[in-house]
Amino acid sequence: MRDREAGTFVLTVEPSGGAGEVLVPLDGERRRVAVDGVLRWDGDRPVHTSAERGSEPRLEGDGLLFPGVEGPHTFAWGP
Repeated sequence: MRDREAGTFVLTVEPSGGAGEVLVPLDGERRRVAVDGVLRWDGDRPVHTSAERGSEPRLEGDGLLFPGVEGPHTFAWGP
C-alpha cells in the first residue's frame, strides 16, 4: 500500500510455492528499503544481504528488484 500523503510504501507478499521477484517502486527518489524490518537497501547499495551472489537487490528502471524471494515477506520504505 502506498500512502502518498504520508510518503510511505508497504507491500506484503505471500508464498506461491516457488521463488519469484519483487519490484518495489521508488517513485524517482533515493529510498531506504527494509524487508521484514531489516534494512536491505540504503538508498544507494544493498546492505545486510546474504552471501549468495545474485540474491542482492538491484535498481531496475524506477524500482528496486529483489530476486529469488521465497515465503512471506514485507517490503517497506518511508520518509
